[in-house]
Amino acid sequence: MTSILQPMDHGVIQITQKYYRKSLLHHILLSYDNEKKYEIDLLGTVNLVAEAWCQLHPLTIANCFAHAGLSRAPASINKTLVLNSAAVMRCAVHKATGSVSDTEDAEIAFEEYALYEADVPVTGSCRTRTSLKWP
Repeated sequence: MTSILQPMDHGVIQITQKYYRKSLLHHILLSYDNEKKYEIDLLGTVNLVAEAWCQLHPLTIANCFAHAGLSRAPASINKTLVLNSAAVMRCAVHKATGSVSDTEDAEIAFEEYALYEADVPVTGSCRTRTSLKWP
């Protein structure tokens, strides 16, 4: 029951761990090939977890939430929707609700209201280790 209520348990954590272990093993083997002992510290661990998270495909996360019943199926998600200004958003609201002006009251179904932003992308590209600036 817990994994039904917690979408991250549906595979995101396991896949992230798989990528982490793969990256860790890769670093260990590189050190072994260079005849060095591989020692990992906290920063190294965080960097490996960040690498693993970057390798995780956003569709995997969407599938986990869809499997838990918390979102629409990933196939129906429109990835090309970009709202870059308030005017564009206002026009989209007017079109979705059927209202013509800001003062017109238009009633929409709760399901339409709840799913209105379902197509808005909430993930971006992951930054690489080289783009991070450390103090």
